[in-house]
Amino acid sequence: MSADWDQQYKDGQGRYWPAEELVRFLGRHYGPAIEQNGAGLTAVEIGCGVGGNVRALAEWGFFTHGLEMSSEAIRLGNAYAKRCGFQSMAKYTQYKAPDTIKLPAKSAHVVIDVQTIQHLDIESHQVMYREVRRILSDHGRFFSVHWFGGVVAEKIFPQHKELHQWDSISKVSQLIIKAGLGMLYMECISKSYGGDFGRWVVLEAAKA
Repeated sequence: MSADWDQQYKDGQGRYWPAEELVRFLGRHYGPAIEQNGAGLTAVEIGCGVGGNVRALAEWGFFTHGLEMSSEAIRLGNAYAKRCGFQSMAKYTQYKAPDTIKLPAKSAHVVIDVQTIQHLDIESHQVMYREVRRILSDHGRFFSVHWFGGVVAEKIFPQHKELHQWDSISKVSQLIIKAGLGMLYMECISKSYGGDFGRWVVLEAAKA
C-alpha cells in the first residue's frame, strides 16, 4: 500500500456512513435493518476505517470484527462506536494485510471488503482471499467492492499507484475463484471524481 493512512484519517478522510453497495447487499440477503436479521451472526470487515460499514452491520444485528491497519482509524472508530451506541457490537483490531486473520476457521458468516484489498498486489490478493475462505462458515458470503478502472487511477487517485494494475474485471474474479470461492453476483459501477469516472466491480461470492 502506498498511502500514509494514519495521516489521511488525521486529515478527516474517514467515512462515517456505509457504502451504498453494502447496504443493498445487506437488504437483499438480510431484509430491513429494523428486523436485525443478522442477530447471532458474525461479520468481518477487512479495512474497516473509522466504522461507517461496521455501524451498518451492527444495525443489522451482526457482531462485527473490524480489521484495520491504521491506529488512528481504530481510535476514531472506537470513539464513533461509543458515541453512536454500537460499541458492544464491534471489535476493532490492528491488522496489516496480507497476514493470517486472527480468527478461527469457519467463524465468520459474512466477510466484507470495500475498496481495501484493491490496494494490494496480486500475490497478496491470493493470500487474503484464501484467508477469507478459511474464516468463512460453510455457505458464508464474501462481499467486495474492487477497483478496475486501470490507468485512469493516475488522474483520480495519484497517490495510489497500485490501482493501475486493475484494468479488467476478470483479473479480480479469477483470483477469487482460484481461492476456492464460488461467484454469485457481479455488477459494474461508475462514480464521478472531478470530471473523471472511476470504475469498480461489486462482487458476491460464497464458500461452497
